[in-house]
Amino acid sequence: MKKQPIKKIGAALVFILILCFLAACGTTDSAAPQDSSSSSSPSSPFGPSDEEREITAGTETYRGFLLDNVYHSPDNGDIHFHIDIPEGYDGKKAYALYCTLPGYEGLYRFGAGANLRAEAFAFEARRYNDRMIIVAPQLNDWGPASADQTVALA
Repeated sequence: MKKQPIKKIGAALVFILILCFLAACGTTDSAAPQDSSSSSSPSSPFGPSDEEREITAGTETYRGFLLDNVYHSPDNGDIHFHIDIPEGYDGKKAYALYCTLPGYEGLYRFGAGANLRAEAFAFEARRYNDRMIIVAPQLNDWGPASADQTVALA
């Protein structure tokens, strides 16, 4: 009986995260085309200046995901995540967003990308919509700090 409020809180948190991600997807500056004078890596999906966005782009890929990107949150520390942005994404059209959170075996202490290697949710999501951004935060635990980090990343 006591699980009911926890389920409602969890559902509310997921709903809020989805709304935040969808609001962020509607902006065009996060995927602005890069010019050759930009100081960021040309393969970075985060726009012209990773430093301005407080993001360090990963350098390794796994099954189409750019692994171990780090959002340097001023309030919540480093937040590791993996992202799959469809080829040709330019920020001018609406895209679906899917966020998959790790199970225990996918926490960051098990290595960058452990969540993607252990769980198929992110890859299964691709089959439903080829115009979807998929984000896979790789958290440190299931405590309040990781919950705060998930909200900050959103």
